[in-house]
This record gives sequence, structure tokens and C-alpha cells, in this order.
Amino acid sequence: KIERDKLARKEKFAPQGSGSSNAAVAEAPKPQAAAAPSAPKKDYTTTRLQIRLPSGTPVIHEFSAKESLSAVRLWISLNRTDGISSDDPFTIATTFPRKVFTEEDMDKPLD
Repeated sequence: KIERDKLARKEKFAPQGSGSSNAAVAEAPKPQAAAAPSAPKKDYTTTRLQIRLPSGTPVIHEFSAKESLSAVRLWISLNRTDGISSDDPFTIATTFPRKVFTEEDMDKPLD
């Protein structure tokens, strides 16, 4: 009984003009995605950082990509323009995702 039901459904839903319920339905060939040429990797040697001081003033400076975060920290302490003493402690952080860098991060390169 189940086999007869399967055959009846197959005949009912067979495409028009097929003539036979056993005719194989040819599927349309699927278009293949064109392979996009890969762009050559750029070798960056510098990085530009925007440093926001506690006063809200942005300071932009370019560093070598191989410099460590401690070099950025030293540059900030020597070039602060917000009137705060360079001896006052400060932290370096990213805004998104939020991360406050620690002493362990100071030896890592910027790249």
C-alpha cells in the first residue's frame, strides 16, 4: 500500500510533458562562482595611532610597525600637551574592543 501511494504521488507531481513517471528530471547546471583574483598582500612598515589625551585632545603620530608598545608609552610621556606632568601615571587602552594594556603587553610589537 505504501509503495502504491509513493508511485501515485510521483505521477501526480511529475513535471508536465514528461510522458513517463520514471523519466529522470535533469537539473539545471549550477553556476560556478568565478574565482576572484586574490589581491597581493601589502607589507606595511608604519602604523598611525591616534592618542586621545585626558583633556580629549587627539594627538596623531606614526610609528614603525615593529616598534613595541613601550616606545609608544615613552613617546606619549615625552610629548604630552595637556599640561599634566610626564611623571604622572597613565594607561594605554583601545576603545573597541575595550582593552587596557598591562606591563606584559609593553614588549609586544604594534603589528
